[in-house]
Amino acid sequence: GKETASVSIAFKGEGENEAPVVKAKVAATDKLQALTPFRLESIAYDDGAPNGTLSYKWETLSAPEGGEITFDSDKKPYTEANCSRVGRYKVRLSVSDGELTGISTLDLTIKAADGKTAPVISEASAVQDGVNTSVAQLTGKAEADQTYHNELKYEWKIIGQPEGGN
Repeated sequence: GKETASVSIAFKGEGENEAPVVKAKVAATDKLQALTPFRLESIAYDDGAPNGTLSYKWETLSAPEGGEITFDSDKKPYTEANCSRVGRYKVRLSVSDGELTGISTLDLTIKAADGKTAPVISEASAVQDGVNTSVAQLTGKAEADQTYHNELKYEWKIIGQPEGGN
């Protein structure tokens, strides 16, 4: 589905512009596994000065050797992140009002992803042709690994047949 975010900004009146107050967080900490996307969210408060708009920037400050984080969007108040390796990562969210910037950092400990699992076959059937009984229509359905979402390839093999069958 399409996700939206709304921001209400009201100017407090006269005075000096203050930097946005920012808090970054992980939506569900139990999902912090390598190769498994998880959601990062933010809360930002601002005084509305100078022009009532905020810009967002997610970035990686540190990662384990050979590790990286990818963000589906690094310029929104929320993002789906994915870490390539197990280990400790540090992420920074910067929110700017055009003049001043507020910053929040997150320390993430990424665990090993669940092991790969074999596809689960949910349906397999053979329907013999009513006219040509030497022909059967084979159908099957399976579900891929829930962590890695691998593409499935289907293959049928004859494991037994009547004597003289082809």
